[in-house]
Amino acid sequence: MIDLHIHSTFSDGRDSVEEIVEKANELGLTHLSITDHNKCTAYLNENRHLFKNFNGTIISGTEIFTLFHENAIDVLVYNFDVYKMKQFLDENYPSYQEDKMIRLHKTLDKLSENGVKFDKELLIKQMQGNKLMSEYVIENIMSYEENLKFFDYTKINQPEFLNKYLCNPSSTFYINFNTIYPSLEKLITAIKQIGGITFLAHAYAYKFDVNKCLDELVAYGLDGLECYHPCFTKEQSDYLVNYCKKHNLLISGGSDYHGNSRNNKLGRALNTNLKIEIEQTFLKS
Repeated sequence: MIDLHIHSTFSDGRDSVEEIVEKANELGLTHLSITDHNKCTAYLNENRHLFKNFNGTIISGTEIFTLFHENAIDVLVYNFDVYKMKQFLDENYPSYQEDKMIRLHKTLDKLSENGVKFDKELLIKQMQGNKLMSEYVIENIMSYEENLKFFDYTKINQPEFLNKYLCNPSSTFYINFNTIYPSLEKLITAIKQIGGITFLAHAYAYKFDVNKCLDELVAYGLDGLECYHPCFTKEQSDYLVNYCKKHNLLISGGSDYHGNSRNNKLGRALNTNLKIEIEQTFLKS
C-alpha cells in the first residue's frame, strides 16, 4: 500500500515527518511521499534523517499551486532534483508565511469590497499558526451571523471557499492570482528541466468540468493524473484510470493527509474506503 499525497508541518499538515513515518510504518505503507505546498524542505540534506526509520521507499514530492486559464489548480511533482526544485520554488513562490499574508490581504480586500464583515487584526495574528489562510478566514467570517447572506452554506469548508468563491471567475469574490504565481505552461516547462514528473492533483475538487478539459490539460505536458483521492467516488477514479490507460499517462494516488485537521486517513481514499495499491500506480514499473 502506498500514499503519495501527504502534508507535514513543513507546510499546512499537523503531523511532523517523524510522526507520519511512524504512522506509515504501522499501516505497512511501502511507498511514501511528503508533498508539502510549494515546498520540498523535507528532502533537503539537513532533513533527510527524518525518514531514516521508514521501512519502505521515499519518493521526493511537492504540491505546487498554479493557474490553468483563470482557474487555480494544484500539480503534484515527484522524483525531482531536490536542490533544483528548491531554487525554482524560491525564485517563483513566496515563503509559506509570506504566501499566507499575500493571500490574506487579497482575500480581505475582496471580502471588504463585497461588504463581508471580519476581524482583520485577529486574522493577521492568526497567520503565524499552521492552518491554511482560508481556514482562518472561514472561521472568522462565519462567526458573524450577518455574513450568512453572502454564502449558501451555514458552514463552508476550505476547498469550497477556495474553488467556489476565491478562484471562481464567475464569483464576485474572485481573485486573479495570475500576477503572483506561474502559469501551468511555465510550471510544467520548468519541471521538465528539473527532471520531475507532473500529475494533476485532485481533479474533481475544482469548480470547472475537468473531464472536458483533460485533453487540454494533458497537452501542456502533464505526465499523469492523481486517480485516487479522498474526494473522488469510485466511478471518478475509474474514469481517470481508464483515461490514463487510453492516453498512455502515469497513474498516482494519495490520501491528501493533513493530520487531525481533516477526516482524511493516511493510505486511504475517504469516500470509497479505497486502499491504494502499488499495482495501480506508476511505481509498478
